[in-house]
Amino acid sequence: GELAQSLGVAQPGVTRSVALLAELGLVEVNPAEDDQRRRIVSLTGNGRRLVDRAKRDIWPSIENAVADLCADLSGPLLGQLAAIEDRLAETPLHRRAERIATP
Repeated sequence: GELAQSLGVAQPGVTRSVALLAELGLVEVNPAEDDQRRRIVSLTGNGRRLVDRAKRDIWPSIENAVADLCADLSGPLLGQLAAIEDRLAETPLHRRAERIATP
């Protein structure tokens, strides 16, 4: 469906993920008004609060880790991408974000 296409993942993966998120109370799934075969996935109040908390507490660390990862890159884009891949192989982004988030 549209969600799988916009995320660039296979439909079965989206179906499983949405089911898990619904089970956790983070999203709700309802039939579309114009087509009962389509499903509309929406954040619940808990889902919105989790996204807000992630934006506040997690994304700044990720943003800083990406800025640090790319800080001294220059030259052709393909060369920069290769350098980023090498750096991420050495230290994955989540480790970089943890390191930056830890005072």
